[in-house]
Amino acid sequence: MDAAKKTRTVMRTAFTRALNDLTVRLTDANSGATDLNELRVFLQVFEDNNKALEDANSVYITCLIGSGDVKEEMIEAEIKSNDEYKRKYIRARMTAMTHLPAVANNGVNNVENLTADAKSTMKLPKIELRKFQGDVKEWLPFWSQFKKIHEDATISKGDKFQYLIQTMAPQSRAAELVGSFPPVETNYDSAIASLKNRFGRDEVLVEVYVRKLLKLVLKNVMKPEERIPLSSLYDKIEAQLRALESLGVTSDKCGAMLLPLVESSLPEEILRAWQRHPVPVVAEGEQNEERLTQLIKFLRSEVENEERITIAMHGFDLKKDERKTSKQKQHSDSAKNTPSAISLHAQGKPSKQLNCVFCESEHASMKCEKARKMTLDEKKSVLQRKNACFNCLKIGHQSRVCRGNQKCAMCSRRHVVLMCPDVNNQSGVAVAPSNVDDSKEKVLSNSNQTRGADVILQTLHAKIRNDREECVVRLFFDPGSTRSYIAKDIIRRMRYEPISEHKLKHSLFGNVTSEVKNHKKYLVHLSSLDNSYSCNFKALDEEEICAQIPLWEEQPWMDELEGLGIKLSDGPCRCDHAAPIRILIGADIAGKLMTGRTKQLKCGLTAIETHLGWTLMGQVPKYVDNNFACQVISMFQREACISDLWELDVIGINDPIKDKSRKARDDEVLQRFEETVTVNEEGRYAVCLPWIETHPILPNNKELAEKRLVTTTRKLRSSSMYDEYNRVLQDWLTQGIIEVVPDNEIDNEAHYLPHRGVVKRDSTTPLRPVFDASAKYESMKSMFKNPEKNLPKLMESFYVDNCVTSLSTMTEVEQFMYDASLAMSKGAFELRGWENSGSKTECRDISVLGLIWDKSDDTLRLMVPPIEKIMNEKITKRVILSYSHRVFDPLGFVCLVMITPKLLLQRTWVSKIKWDDEVDDEMQNEFKKWLSSLIQLNELRFPRWTFVSPIHDANITFHVFCDASKKAYAAVIFARVECASQIKVSFITAKARVAPVTSVSIPRLELLAAGMGARLARSTLSSLKMIDKKITYWSDSSTVVFWIQRNCPWAPFVANRVNEIRSLSNSDEWRHIPGESNPADLPSRGCTINTLRDVNWWNGPEWLKTHDSEWPVSNVTYCEDEIKNEIRKTAKVDESLLGSDIVSEVTQLNRTEKIQSFYVPQVSNFRTAVGAIARIKRFVSNYRLRKSINSEEPVVGDLTINEMKDAERTLFRIVQRESFNGIDDVQLRNMNVFVAEDGLMRMKSKIVERDDDFSFRYPTVLPGENLLVQMMIVETH
Repeated sequence: MDAAKKTRTVMRTAFTRALNDLTVRLTDANSGATDLNELRVFLQVFEDNNKALEDANSVYITCLIGSGDVKEEMIEAEIKSNDEYKRKYIRARMTAMTHLPAVANNGVNNVENLTADAKSTMKLPKIELRKFQGDVKEWLPFWSQFKKIHEDATISKGDKFQYLIQTMAPQSRAAELVGSFPPVETNYDSAIASLKNRFGRDEVLVEVYVRKLLKLVLKNVMKPEERIPLSSLYDKIEAQLRALESLGVTSDKCGAMLLPLVESSLPEEILRAWQRHPVPVVAEGEQNEERLTQLIKFLRSEVENEERITIAMHGFDLKKDERKTSKQKQHSDSAKNTPSAISLHAQGKPSKQLNCVFCESEHASMKCEKARKMTLDEKKSVLQRKNACFNCLKIGHQSRVCRGNQKCAMCSRRHVVLMCPDVNNQSGVAVAPSNVDDSKEKVLSNSNQTRGADVILQTLHAKIRNDREECVVRLFFDPGSTRSYIAKDIIRRMRYEPISEHKLKHSLFGNVTSEVKNHKKYLVHLSSLDNSYSCNFKALDEEEICAQIPLWEEQPWMDELEGLGIKLSDGPCRCDHAAPIRILIGADIAGKLMTGRTKQLKCGLTAIETHLGWTLMGQVPKYVDNNFACQVISMFQREACISDLWELDVIGINDPIKDKSRKARDDEVLQRFEETVTVNEEGRYAVCLPWIETHPILPNNKELAEKRLVTTTRKLRSSSMYDEYNRVLQDWLTQGIIEVVPDNEIDNEAHYLPHRGVVKRDSTTPLRPVFDASAKYESMKSMFKNPEKNLPKLMESFYVDNCVTSLSTMTEVEQFMYDASLAMSKGAFELRGWENSGSKTECRDISVLGLIWDKSDDTLRLMVPPIEKIMNEKITKRVILSYSHRVFDPLGFVCLVMITPKLLLQRTWVSKIKWDDEVDDEMQNEFKKWLSSLIQLNELRFPRWTFVSPIHDANITFHVFCDASKKAYAAVIFARVECASQIKVSFITAKARVAPVTSVSIPRLELLAAGMGARLARSTLSSLKMIDKKITYWSDSSTVVFWIQRNCPWAPFVANRVNEIRSLSNSDEWRHIPGESNPADLPSRGCTINTLRDVNWWNGPEWLKTHDSEWPVSNVTYCEDEIKNEIRKTAKVDESLLGSDIVSEVTQLNRTEKIQSFYVPQVSNFRTAVGAIARIKRFVSNYRLRKSINSEEPVVGDLTINEMKDAERTLFRIVQRESFNGIDDVQLRNMNVFVAEDGLMRMKSKIVERDDDFSFRYPTVLPGENLLVQMMIVETH
């Protein structure tokens, strides 16, 4: 900091000197005695000194802020001093500029001068000099930049030489050449000349850029399948031509040479389009344009057209899913996550080449067969020699700094199974226990394992050949694939030529079709290993067929193969490790290669003979080698790319932790806690952190942490808490809670936890650092091994770091305090700050879980937020939302008051007001009126203790009241405590919600309130552990009580909620209550705090304090229309379930009943039923012919199409007579139905005027619940 201050002092002195010199020149300028060019020089010097001073001020202010012992007043004084110098600069510069424009008018417009001056004030980023490596291809861009320095006469040659040295890349050929000259002025020209002779000769540069064009030509010829996008190809060609043009090789001179190169680098379709491109007609007297120039213009036009097409197709940034309906989205999503039997598991997208650290083959190190046979010490020796990690087997770091998230399946430690010491210490093969979990068996039946396959797939080795060579490849037989595939690397090696090209769609499991993809077809020449059989077949190309299919273990059952004389071409007896699959034999070829011979082995496997050799398939016997973990190989398809057809998440096989329920995960974390918890030497409990399985590596967030630190420091300084906060951290450092990161580890990859200060004035630690990471609190079950009766209560009483419970007597309180302190002290946890009702301490009001507890009178009250600032500010939707959640009321004491801002917020949504737009005056007045009334909440007191003491002598029942209005619906729970001497009614909890924006009928809102009341009662009684207590539900809606108590086929909205209510309560617990006696009426409409205080709403209804014989009785009358409207229209209704007063209309509405037709039990599908009716009608027709005098022959033979159609119409007429009571049936009252000429009831659709089939324009009306109609739907779809 001293150095920065000294620099700032020197810069201020220079600034003052330049200011004085400029002032003298300005005084002379007023008298006309100063040359204006000289004035410009002094002004420039003054501006340079000002810039240097600003930089020095910035450095010094930064040092002051970073220093912990500098007060804010000092920093503010320095900033004021800097501002004074800034004002001096601005005044002097403005004075100088008034003199300069007067003579700056020598043929130059004043506006242009002002514009240039304005541009000069902009601070542009610095241009860094390009580093020259000595590559001839880099000479032109390097020299185009350095040439400005070279030709600048104001720079000395010595300085130019220094710039030249700086632009040379260290340890490069160019740096060696320049370094051979001593860096003096006389050698500068020689150094430049040597550089130009070595790297800048025009003829060499021309060759370089011509070779680049030739490279594009060769790539187009040798690798036509690797197409370069046209825009990229155009940019590359244009870049080479521009470079050649700068070297003098222009299109007018060398166009005849360059044109064939450019044309040969273009794809075939572009070249054909170019040849069809019309030659522009040149007017007489004009010069004909070069053919190469025309080609470049054509390519530019093609690129621009592609850009326009892209903008037209994707210009609205809409993904394909966003233009679909919800049902289409669901269908699309299911298509992406649908398994397929077309092909085999692959590793999804092509990944980087994996080289094993043990054998250097192309497979993952953890799957190395060679490493499996090595001891643990041998593996570690190999890894140490190659500087690889013992945990993840990756090269470049050691295990102590490994950030991999792998986890051993055997011991749960952080290493791969291959490096597990527990596995390496075991030997032999163990038979799997017979009580293996069935659910696991279902997964493993579709899997292969790295230690050996549980299911063996049909693989074998064969020879692939061409006219000159042959090689051995590994094949896989997949009858589930409709096509055969061959890997592209084998195609290139065999130099096969494509015979055709096809655009294919792959049909997926679930009748889903993938996107279209181009595949080339090749003629493949294959033969068995002993050359006894050869064949040719056609296969499609694919970059990667599938992932590695591992070999199975050598087991005793393999002896049976030798006894049968079966020799496999693939397996552990033939090769040491599994080769990659290069050819997939699909169902189009597999059948021709099968000989028909099969052998069933005693172990359950099946040996199948093909013309290429024997293959093996099936599930292997349950020999389990505990040394290795399972790798699932599943068969499914997502898109047309074969290597994308087998991603595990497509068929819903996710990471196991994602599929576990929340309770299962909690149990697992708790089990891990119990297994790893220990007591250290200080007597404190120590436990491993509960790391999430397979969690991705945490990112390096150092930059974010530093920004948060700057923000925290600024806030602490502004609140004068910096020293106190720093003292806490220093205490932690002294105690060993935190530690300083060593200098050699500062630049390492790490994840930082930002921290901030939290102020709690009433706490024992008013200021504490809090790290921004959430740690889930787990049960302390492992601590409490003692059988004291208070310990279970202690375990249930913790909420974060607060312990809250209720006890009947002071004796029980003292005993609880003693037991809790003793138990917690065993883990070095100190419980302090005990408070209880009536305790005589200085502080009367205690903060408990967000509420204020007055321990003197044992009451609770709410915390009221400050409202003074907001009363005079702009009221927006954001403000209303913020303040509607400022009052923390977890039990719902004032939910009937807090519903008001929620209703206002709903109105802002309906009005489509933006978040930061001011609401209208009416809303503002309502909101401010509500806000000003919040101060009265301080006067409200609510009793903390609900029941009586002792509680076991009292009869406790719970009463849930539900009600709704057009605005909101609510539920409230009261406890009725009946003892020998009195009846006490206490408020338990309440909840109110705003009604939906969409119009909902009052009965449905009442049903929503009933459902909320049932859920609230279940959760509340579970928390109080009084689930066995009697409970009564009250609603003032007779319709809702009717819905709940009657078992009728209600419409979906009512049925779903009634079913939920019945699952949470008994239907006979629901009773009707008159509206004026319902205490839930007030929160459903909302009220003011004055009204709430006057009615003492939380004390409950007075009638509930009387004997149940005196409770209000209501004469229930049911609304027929409300009940009828919610009965499912096509349902069969049991009349005994409905009241006699509404039976007739509902019966007429639901008259339809499934009739057991004569034809239903006799047939199994729709087509059979139609055929049966057709033959019956033919029999009747033939019988009538036989009885008549006509000589017409009876009809015999197969049924005709007309007979089948006539029989189908007959069946439809039968179904309509059974299901409907004519066209006036109640079920058809909303349809435009008429009887057509064929006797069928048809409906007039909206497309009757369309030129289409009659049955399409007038569809037949059929009931969906009829069994025959359901058969027809199944058969048709």
